[in-house]
Amino acid sequence: MIMSKLCTIVAIVLMVTITGCAAMKITRASLDDTVRDYQQLIRWQEVPSAAVFVSDQMKPAYLEQATGFNRVKIVDYRIKAVDFSKELKKATVIVEYDYHLKSGLTINTIVDTQTWQYFEKTEPEGWRLTSYPPAFP
Repeated sequence: MIMSKLCTIVAIVLMVTITGCAAMKITRASLDDTVRDYQQLIRWQEVPSAAVFVSDQMKPAYLEQATGFNRVKIVDYRIKAVDFSKELKKATVIVEYDYHLKSGLTINTIVDTQTWQYFEKTEPEGWRLTSYPPAFP
């Protein structure tokens, strides 16, 4: 009797610990780290590497649409706003990219509204981009 109660208590503690650990990963800091890493790869035009952060379901279409990066040189980016919801496991990130066409030197700015979602089971765990790249001219 005491042993079965002890096993039940241990099982409950393990479930709470595991659930608590998963919930702790869905933090603003983990989102910020992921977004920063993604933006750096985009800044250096490492699109195939940046696609690691894209939802598996969207990756083929993302890579197809990302061909616009071939025509431009990103010179800077700024994260303008972040709307983070731990409860919904979603975030919206507004990013401005400064760029110029490879055939010119005029600096232009494009605004990219990115949607991010935290995946726990259907994809590799972590924050994944669920929107497409900006449409460069």
